[in-house]
Amino acid sequence: VTIEGKDLASVMEANEFILENLAERGLKPNKNKFQLYGNSEEAVSGAPDWLTRPSVTTTDGSKAYGIIVCGAAIGDDEFVRAYLKEKGDTLCGYTAEDGSHVQGSLDKLITPMAELDAHSAACSMFYSAQCRLDYHLATHLPSQTRELAERMDQCLRRLYETVNGVDLMDETAAPGYPIDPAFTADRFRLRTKDGGSGYRVTKDRANFANAMNQCAPRLAEFFPSLAPLLGDFDPDNDDTRWSLFFSSGSIYATELKSEFNRLKSMYLDACQSAALDPPPPCFLTDPVETFGRGPETKLQKSSFDHIKDVRFQAIEIRVKNQNRDDPRRRSQLGSARCKISQALQSGQQDKQILLTSREFQTAIQSLYRVPITALHPLVGQPIATNYTDRSSRVDLYGENIKTATGPSTSGGSTAIELHHGFLSLIISALKAAGIKVTTGKDVFVVAVNNTPLSTPQDKLLQGILADGVIHAKNLPLSWLGIGMGRYGGLNTLTDVKTLAPGTKYSTPLPANRSPYSAVVAARQDLVDREYHAAAKRLDAARGTPPDTIGPIELEMNTYGHEGEVIGPVLGAYGEFSQHAYELADLIATKRAHDFCELNNMGLKQAKSMFTRAIRRKWGLYAHRGWANLLLQRSRNLNAVGGATGTATAGDEESWRSTTLTLTGVGALLEGSPAGFNGTSVPQIFS
Repeated sequence: VTIEGKDLASVMEANEFILENLAERGLKPNKNKFQLYGNSEEAVSGAPDWLTRPSVTTTDGSKAYGIIVCGAAIGDDEFVRAYLKEKGDTLCGYTAEDGSHVQGSLDKLITPMAELDAHSAACSMFYSAQCRLDYHLATHLPSQTRELAERMDQCLRRLYETVNGVDLMDETAAPGYPIDPAFTADRFRLRTKDGGSGYRVTKDRANFANAMNQCAPRLAEFFPSLAPLLGDFDPDNDDTRWSLFFSSGSIYATELKSEFNRLKSMYLDACQSAALDPPPPCFLTDPVETFGRGPETKLQKSSFDHIKDVRFQAIEIRVKNQNRDDPRRRSQLGSARCKISQALQSGQQDKQILLTSREFQTAIQSLYRVPITALHPLVGQPIATNYTDRSSRVDLYGENIKTATGPSTSGGSTAIELHHGFLSLIISALKAAGIKVTTGKDVFVVAVNNTPLSTPQDKLLQGILADGVIHAKNLPLSWLGIGMGRYGGLNTLTDVKTLAPGTKYSTPLPANRSPYSAVVAARQDLVDREYHAAAKRLDAARGTPPDTIGPIELEMNTYGHEGEVIGPVLGAYGEFSQHAYELADLIATKRAHDFCELNNMGLKQAKSMFTRAIRRKWGLYAHRGWANLLLQRSRNLNAVGGATGTATAGDEESWRSTTLTLTGVGALLEGSPAGFNGTSVPQIFS
């Protein structure tokens, strides 16, 4: 119970009233827990001895007084600051008198968790650790919490370095890429939907302004006596809603106005960085007396939605100014707008796609294109791309080792596993939804004649081997969604593709195409054209006259929309093409309809639930797959000369490792004439 009054007498009178009523009901409070605060010595003169006055000793030896109400400090400024410093020590740790660092509660939680499971630690950072000060920032003056917020940012940066295995907020130049050294740090601070980690800089937060915007109108409504101080928040007075309060002389009014101006400056600074002149109009360009009016009741969210939108535009400008072969540029353009790829940083774990700590750190470092810590001891070592050429060497970023094929990467046949695993993931998701899928090399084979085919080439001329056929012909056409628009009412040939990092990510794009996920989009578009071109060549080889549709192409045209072959593509940065999104939507639509028949849930909500689950699983699989490929190959660099790679006993990924060969790696890495299951086929197959 908190009692406030204009003098001690009125407070004690109210206190006695409460005590008497409690006694009548047989209740006796513990007076040792009672606390008293007055804003001057005169105000508390004559207080009974049993009332405790909490205090701290200031640097000049005097006393500062205050009380703690619901975890918030109220009282003299020195008392509040001492309380907040104690909270900072508890959360972030402190330096002891002997110079040693005493761990705070965040260190004790995150550090051992990161050693055991870095992905779990990252989830704890995203959902919990970075929010631990929100209450204190909301219930204390910004001038009192500024130092605490800066300490929190330093602590979080240190912990993120522990979790990610590298300091992604380091603004010094990356080796080999001196242009825009702060790019990675600024990208890390973006929202996950913009390609960042979702880290919220504590000192930028506006919790106090948000709390005041929520509370002041309610206080003025419930306590009319405060209206002369707070003002009138009626919608008719929106243009001057804070004017009276700002002129009151209250320290709360002064600091609230300062916070509004800080938010305004942050927005204008972001607009300047994004070359937006004049700044796009929003409530942050209006006078601060109007802040929080109308739909902007969630002031903090609304403010940072505008600020971060513009900051992302500034990042886009910086991306355009980077070299085309800068891996930071390629990663940002590849994954920034891909919701499936974002699962690594924003989504929770999936029990079927668990990443070891080393895999997670390698995946994060690969995503941000910083030097891979697992490769540090190997940088400069030769990579045999064939049995005689050893000119390729391990680079800091793992680009060469990911794209290499040859005996020194014999353990790197996990590239096949990446493709086949993604295909298996799709198949299992389709089957779980009750959608039939046909797989195997006989899914599309057209018999041309009864002549015995004696050579492998003759057998290949018999037809085309696709990854699978998705049978959605019997699904109700009344169902809505992009998946039904692509697959509904049809049986569709599907060929899954994966792209390793390479020159395709540096190739200039058509002017009319969005740069985001453009490489996987371009590869997706090629699939259908390659299949139909191959069908024409195979028909011609069997004697079909030019400009005539032969039996193979005729059979192909019975699938999909006018014979369209679907090509879901998994890119080098965990990004997916549109066909993969449509496939996920088809699966989510089918599962949602089945689920709603037996459960009391709306179709839209159910579909959203399944969509998120599918995207999370696919995204985590993609990042784990690329990370594991790199780790597998790095362990087999010494096997130059054609030796088969086997993981060392005790390695983190050894539970998933087997003796592997290079057979069919070219099925996944562009430009290789290998097809499904490593069979040699015409160049149209990649």
